[in-house]
Amino acid sequence: MSIRASILRVLLRLCGFKFFLGVLFKKPPHRVFSFWPKWLSKKFPTDWIEMQHGKMATISPANSEPVGHVFYLHGGGYVLGFLPMFIRFANELVAKHNLRVSLVDYPLAPSADVDGIQQFVFESYCCLREKYPNDIFHLCGDSAGGALSMVLLQRLKASNQLMPSKTLLISPWVDANMARDFTPWDRLDVLLHRPSLTVAMDHYRKGRDLSDASLSPIYGDLSEWGDVAVVAGGGELFYPDLCRLKRKLNKVEGTSLLWFEGVGLWHDWLYFDIPEARSTRQDIGRWLASS
Repeated sequence: MSIRASILRVLLRLCGFKFFLGVLFKKPPHRVFSFWPKWLSKKFPTDWIEMQHGKMATISPANSEPVGHVFYLHGGGYVLGFLPMFIRFANELVAKHNLRVSLVDYPLAPSADVDGIQQFVFESYCCLREKYPNDIFHLCGDSAGGALSMVLLQRLKASNQLMPSKTLLISPWVDANMARDFTPWDRLDVLLHRPSLTVAMDHYRKGRDLSDASLSPIYGDLSEWGDVAVVAGGGELFYPDLCRLKRKLNKVEGTSLLWFEGVGLWHDWLYFDIPEARSTRQDIGRWLASS
């Protein structure tokens, strides 16, 4: 771990970021974090699509044809919307790697439940496929958005729909059961708070069994996904489950895995201004932009 990352880790712990985020998960504000990239519209052509219960913003490179189209599903435990760090990541993909990025503002729990949110994601993907028929589509999901991405892949495969060319999963929430023993990762992670994740999941699942693949996609079909990259933190709460995902993806047919691990780093470390994240974001951008 770099010196900068070590210092930031201490600062996140001292400022109580984990506690603050846990409070937001338990009592989610009403779309306070719907931080839409209107300032990006001044730099890049942006197409806004209003849909029932949500919207999408598609950001394109200013002066050239995009080399790919990223369908991006944000994290936030299904209860929080876009944070500025998600917007910055999208900006890098557009500006540095000539990618088109669609930011999906899906409905949030507890106002929406698992069926409504997943149906919106599916319809949004199909809508963009129809609107941009010549684009090479990639899928990107972070944390809860990573789980939604995996569920979307399973649904697309089951219904014989066009699959994305590449999939990026950033610290995906692959198993919804938070009652298991997460020692010592529960203590190491400076972002995620296990009890608050349990509350957030209860807002989302509406009584559905936690082992259902729609909530815990690690129990679903992982085959024939094509090229998949997973970003994991060695010091994040989800790390044991991400290692399980790694083993499963390496065993199935039709899925190839690219693994990025931040040694000792916390959940969603990819978004922070540390050397490990900057170099990994560059690698990921080049990977998505390559044919």
